[in-house]
Amino acid sequence: MSALTGTVGTLRKAETVSMEAVEEDQSEEIEALMSTFDIEDRQSIDLDYLRAPPESAKQQKVDYARFSENLKKASENVVLIGTHEEYNRLWRQFKEFTARLGYVKQPDDIETYGKNVPAAFPQWISIWIMDK
Repeated sequence: MSALTGTVGTLRKAETVSMEAVEEDQSEEIEALMSTFDIEDRQSIDLDYLRAPPESAKQQKVDYARFSENLKKASENVVLIGTHEEYNRLWRQFKEFTARLGYVKQPDDIETYGKNVPAAFPQWISIWIMDK
């Protein structure tokens, strides 16, 4: 009898659903089903309809020299004396932040990393940005 208790509760909840809501849900399901049939029909007529583009096995050739040249042109009037001062100010803030969190002992310790940047360095930058 206890197994029927849950069933009775579910049936009572179902009684509160209006016929309009049921008809609307049914109408939406029929529309979705018909849309699926329409897509399948179009695909059978036109094989290119909604076909995913093939993945290229080739690696894209990238002209880094051209990218660099474009970046220089785009930055010509952006990088000014004030920009460098701002970059330096932000760099100092970041170094102090990493020392405060204990990532480095002293702020200038970051300068000693050179090409041996810790793997967590991008995470440090993200945390610093989120902290701002």
